[in-house]
Amino acid sequence: MISVNTEITDTKNASGWVLFDNECRLCGRLARRWAPFLGRHHFQLVALQTPWVRERLELRDDELLKEMRLLTPQGSLYGGADAFVAITRQIWWAWPFYCVAQVPFVRTALRHCYAWVARRRNCLSGSCQIEVDSNGLGLKWVKWVPAVLLPIFAGALGRGLPGWVFMWIMAVALFIAAKWITISQLVFSKERVNRLRLMQYLVFWPGMDPSPFYAGDTAPVPPKREWVVAGTKTLFGATLLWFGVGCVTRNHPLLRGWVGMIGVVFLLHFGIFHLVSLYWRACDINASPIMRSPGTVTSLAKFWGGNWNAAFSDLMQDHIFKPLARNIGAGRALFAVFLLSGILHELVISFPAHGGYGLPTLYFAIQGLGICFERSQVGRYLGLSHGWQGWCFVALVAGFPAFSLFHPIFVHNVILPMLHTIGAT
Repeated sequence: MISVNTEITDTKNASGWVLFDNECRLCGRLARRWAPFLGRHHFQLVALQTPWVRERLELRDDELLKEMRLLTPQGSLYGGADAFVAITRQIWWAWPFYCVAQVPFVRTALRHCYAWVARRRNCLSGSCQIEVDSNGLGLKWVKWVPAVLLPIFAGALGRGLPGWVFMWIMAVALFIAAKWITISQLVFSKERVNRLRLMQYLVFWPGMDPSPFYAGDTAPVPPKREWVVAGTKTLFGATLLWFGVGCVTRNHPLLRGWVGMIGVVFLLHFGIFHLVSLYWRACDINASPIMRSPGTVTSLAKFWGGNWNAAFSDLMQDHIFKPLARNIGAGRALFAVFLLSGILHELVISFPAHGGYGLPTLYFAIQGLGICFERSQVGRYLGLSHGWQGWCFVALVAGFPAFSLFHPIFVHNVILPMLHTIGAT
């Protein structure tokens, strides 16, 4: 057990009282880790077993200890996931999480996840932990169930909304699900992790590798030239989006849509995300850019292995490919990853567009077949993994079929309305 306040003190300056089960080892361990941080933000930790808390809440023991709670100086009471969200509202750098949590399906998912974990505590025996059997099945459920539920909630929420709104809702849901997959084991491990760094990774970094934020690896100071390059790409993306699209006549809607999409990719993936990487490296956190010169790659395997969108590559490599490869072999695991990539892109592209189903999956199936051919005896003979032959092969396989990935139905029903809404057309 840890030492906690037993009465309300300093009500004038307090942000609130975090009420937790002091007889629960897991709860106590988390309270010890978070106590200094909460204290800096004027939150006081108080045990739910404290007499004045029992008297104030007027709940039976089974209800009282069901979940952690937040009591505000104004008398408002929040429980479970809602308490976490209310705490983030009082912390400036956690506001993005608070804003995302206001989306109905996100709030619902957070509540379900919290309830799932809370029900699997075993505090009566004096050992409060997530029930994980010898195969780690409990942890796998904690890791994957929220990740599966989030896109389901996003699909339910997006129905009836404009296609481009549906697209962004689904993209945010998949992003949050991916982030959860990458940190779930850290959250429940005994390893000491800097919680502030972990929150910074969750909210302020688009990558899917949390290790630079908690491993303590030093990063070289980025050169000024790289800042200029990143800023130029950002400016180019914005110019292409808000000026280039307007230069294309309305008689060529598909071309207008593609110019807009290229502008968005340069603005976000090549530009802003690169600037964010530079910021973290300037802060001595070795967060590498997620786009790593994909236009110069001379191998299709390297293109998809980290040069194009390393965030997605890291996620697939660590959490899908490696576990599958141990069970079904590397070749089958590779093709399974590309099929899964196709399905995920269907959720963001075809479902919001209400058409073109199967085309994104076809695109990624072609990529898997392309890598297999590149590694085949014929591919090695033709030199498809290096030199100008490799570059041409990447352009042919990854570039040309992109018209099936971002198919015309998606461009017409999602991209063009979005460009109109943001003032690009």
